Amino acid sequence: MKNQFEVAFKINQSLEQAEKLLIENGFEQMFKTITHDVYFGKNVNFDNCSEAEIKASLIRCRNFTSLENLHIFDTSLPDRVKVDFSTLVTYLQKFVESGYEVVFDTKKTDWVYKKGECYHQLQNIEKIGLLDYVENKEISSLSKEQQFNEIKNQMLEMGFTLSHPLGVDKLRSLYHNKLMFSYDQTAVYEEQKEKE
Repeated sequence: MKNQFEVAFKINQSLEQAEKLLIENGFEQMFKTITHDVYFGKNVNFDNCSEAEIKASLIRCRNFTSLENLHIFDTSLPDRVKVDFSTLVTYLQKFVESGYEVVFDTKKTDWVYKKGECYHQLQNIEKIGLLDYVENKEISSLSKEQQFNEIKNQMLEMGFTLSHPLGVDKLRSLYHNKLMFSYDQTAVYEEQKEKE
């Protein structure tokens, strides 16, 4: 049974230091880009929501060239569409007229590295810092807790230093204006205190 998941560790290295560690450990760069995501929602309250629940309940505009989760706005629309500028403006006008507003406006690096079926995505996210999103398909037969522990140990063995013992949930953190943690981005944990 597959229990695949992704965890985002906040790391103490700089973007360049993290890249160096990955390359030294046999990872190959797949691509590097900057991603601008704008999330739209209506009457949102995410006080008790997981990262996955927040993400699934918002329309995402990626780099002003595509829209995702459009079924939230209109069930007859495809879930994902590529858009030109004129079409994007039309959609945005419809969102505003229907009471949708910008919930999150995020910019981040997307530097992706691969070794076998293990992926690292370095995201330097405004208002959060540098996260390493890790997914390892080679261990997806393990339980989520086992995968988390295996990935965490792999990170430490490669020379990464982690800011926190759990993963950071990006959207939950932005919503609550403080770091929010989990180990699989679907569970909700008690808040962890920042180190004094």
